[in-house]
Amino acid sequence: MPACFSSPTSVITESESRPGNSRFSSAGLGAVEEPEGCYFDYLGRLGPDPAEAADRGWWRARLRDLLPPPSLPLSDAAPAPESTRLSVLLSPAQAAALRGLARELPVTRTSLYLAVFAAVLARATGDRAFRLTLPGFFRTLVMRDASRLVGDCTNILPLGLRVGPGATLAGLARETGREIAEALSHQACPGVAVLREMSRGGQGVDSAPVVFTSGLDLDGAQRQLLSPRVGRLFGRAGLERLAGAAGGAGRAGGRAGRRRAAELGSAA
Repeated sequence: MPACFSSPTSVITESESRPGNSRFSSAGLGAVEEPEGCYFDYLGRLGPDPAEAADRGWWRARLRDLLPPPSLPLSDAAPAPESTRLSVLLSPAQAAALRGLARELPVTRTSLYLAVFAAVLARATGDRAFRLTLPGFFRTLVMRDASRLVGDCTNILPLGLRVGPGATLAGLARETGREIAEALSHQACPGVAVLREMSRGGQGVDSAPVVFTSGLDLDGAQRQLLSPRVGRLFGRAGLERLAGAAGGAGRAGGRAGRRRAAELGSAA
């Protein structure tokens, strides 16, 4: 099952769950207001970003300083593409402890989770400095209900991280937060354009083999990406398949898949 962006997935699934695919919900909540236009209307309204030229220059000035990707044990002899999904359940107490640690440091939870991920990756590869890719899903509000449009509104940000021998979690998390903030402040230049500029430097085609994204910082109603109506229509098995798509590549099975399905929506 391919990985996909959870927001359009939930919009499509909610639409398909309506009786007769009409604009009325089965709960009797009245008409569902549609966006002003489609995804291509959204793109047409965006126009050129006045900050793109400056941000492109900012990235270009730093091309030589951008770190290489992690030295993963990749094999070109694989018979066919494969995907594997690994999962683990966090107890409410563990999740609360992570939130408390982020407040104590203080850093955002994304910075904390990415710092932990980078530390584990450094231990596994032996690399002390590498480049990860951070996706962004920002949508400019150029029309009503732009968040409900089905389309690709993603961007990727190259992020250089250094995990020295004496690195502490607190120090790494704070440095990660600074790197994220700096990259976000220059995101008018698309990340794919940055990779293209790097490839033009004569080092071959540059790649972004490790992409980090996390939904662990979603709280409250945000964690329920799909409504109870979708759960009743698709059932638990269907929600587990959607969980695998919205949460990453591979399959969502066993207790982990069922827990993720419960987060996506109440199954029948």
